[in-house]
Amino acid sequence: MRERLTAAHLAGWLFADLLLVLFLVSLSAQPSPPPPVPAVSSSPTPPPTAVPTPEPAPARLLSKDYCELLIRADFGPMLGSGPARTAEERRVVRRVDAVLAGRDPEAVLGADPGPCREHLRRDRQAGIIIAYGAAPRSSIGPATQVAKRVSDAVIAGQPRFAGATALAQWTEQGTDRVKMIVFFYEQ
Repeated sequence: MRERLTAAHLAGWLFADLLLVLFLVSLSAQPSPPPPVPAVSSSPTPPPTAVPTPEPAPARLLSKDYCELLIRADFGPMLGSGPARTAEERRVVRRVDAVLAGRDPEAVLGADPGPCREHLRRDRQAGIIIAYGAAPRSSIGPATQVAKRVSDAVIAGQPRFAGATALAQWTEQGTDRVKMIVFFYEQ
């Protein structure tokens, strides 16, 4: 059952609200503290020197057009470590170099590779790489790891990809390949 509020209950709440209002009024009536007084120094203060502000770098815009590159990678060495992995990373970078130089046109995918070829011809800098490791569904983890290692190797070994941001993903389309979607800067 619901209990009915009596006049005593309402008076208690009214008293609590009144106390809260009085507290807020007293806080707002307090004077602000005085500003700090600067310390007096016996030695003369040197005049301030003008510090030139550097010009901000112009904003770099990514192109809406992108390149789809299909790079062969041997997943066995790429998942390992040591000299075999280092050698495979070098092979991957050489394959990317061949694509960038136009010596492997089959590696450029997409319905209209024209905008991609224009980016490659103009030697534009890569800004974002989305790398998809291609493997069966049972190998999602290793495929993603290979995609990450391939994109890291390309960023470290190819000057046009230096400083790019990479994201590694998985795709079920094919095996032992990394599909790279590359967004280049406009300038």
